[in-house]
Amino acid sequence: MYILKKEPERWHEWLCTFSLHRNTRLLTVAPGGLPCLHGIRALSVLWIIMLHSSLQLRHHSVNEKDISENVSSEQRYLGVAAGHLAVDSFFVLSGLLLVYTSAGKTESLSLRNLPRFYLIRYVRLFPLLAAAVLLRAAEPRVTDGPTAVDRAQEPVRCRKYWWSALLHVQNIVNPREMCLGHSWYLSVDMQLYVVSALLLCAAGRRVWPALGAAALASTAAALAFCFYYNFHDTTSDLPRNWSLESTTVYWTWYYYNPIVRSPPFFIGMLLGYSLYILKTEKLHLPKWSIWLCYSGALMLSLLVMLADHPGMRAFFHEHQAARNAKLALYRSCWALALGWLIFACTQGYGGPVNWFLSLGLWRYVARVSYAMYLFSNILQEEPDATGGVNYYDMHTLLWRFSGDAAAAVVLSTALIVLVEAPLHTLLAPLLKPRTTQKS
Repeated sequence: MYILKKEPERWHEWLCTFSLHRNTRLLTVAPGGLPCLHGIRALSVLWIIMLHSSLQLRHHSVNEKDISENVSSEQRYLGVAAGHLAVDSFFVLSGLLLVYTSAGKTESLSLRNLPRFYLIRYVRLFPLLAAAVLLRAAEPRVTDGPTAVDRAQEPVRCRKYWWSALLHVQNIVNPREMCLGHSWYLSVDMQLYVVSALLLCAAGRRVWPALGAAALASTAAALAFCFYYNFHDTTSDLPRNWSLESTTVYWTWYYYNPIVRSPPFFIGMLLGYSLYILKTEKLHLPKWSIWLCYSGALMLSLLVMLADHPGMRAFFHEHQAARNAKLALYRSCWALALGWLIFACTQGYGGPVNWFLSLGLWRYVARVSYAMYLFSNILQEEPDATGGVNYYDMHTLLWRFSGDAAAAVVLSTALIVLVEAPLHTLLAPLLKPRTTQKS
């Protein structure tokens, strides 16, 4: 009785962490910052969901032969197939926001306060990732069907390697048996976050040369890595004597590798520092240079997306050197094109593009995008696990995508309110800086 009378406010505060009314208000996004980033983040996660919808729809399609002969060569499906570039967009945004939000603190950033710097990032990602791992590990108890045996392989891996997913090392420790295969992005992002913080800590006031050297060094490392291993791009680009081992090498050694994924991240860091320097002023550019940059960005983005066209794949199949250069550089080209778009929008040269990306409807999707990325793939695999056949065409794909996206938004909202917001509140005392008493 004494304890309850002594600390009623603490009990009330603890119970309020689970208040639906309070946690729902945390879903609102405050105005300001860089509004165009909301649209880019929202469209990127929707692009990834569409790609996964396409892959799941083709999994049990009755027109697989028609897909292989006709659908893959049609121009309208190239945009869907290039959805993997949205992950590189996330790397650009991650590097940008890392520098843009902490550029003013680089002088005070030291080895002493790096653990707290990392802890803040880890706690931010932990609640929803832990919930996704737990859900995936318990999946055989949730669903069943004709193909549930195949789907049960990943839950088994989650029970065995859950720790590698939560520690963001699964792309290095167990790349062939990852828990939540699509969460490889979080592992690579955390690893690049650790390296970039060390880079900023060592740079001090020399941020420009440090970031420029990092971007060039990462690009050179990606080139050397790809030319050394001579990767084959996709299963449609494999030689006649291909084997399952060759596709596994591509995914484990190239696709999940932080070396080849780092250039977009460091390009985003360079962009973030540029925007931080120009936060209070506008860079005046002549019209011809603006149009030239827009034309170059458009050409780069189109070339990157057309690299998956069957005609281009045939060219890369015949020329290994060209394929190596493509695998090493086309993600950097995409990052440069996206970087110019962001720079133009923030400096007042975006026009209707900035208006579209800054629309209020993107704010909410961007707010729940992290949860959508984690849980949308789990939702999309449930219909296949319970059986059924599909017919793959654009109309069916759009219908499937709209349902997947809507379900992902609803589930993400519920998980943020019920899981992320309460845990962030409970873990907040760990993130408070320690205060030293003056003698």
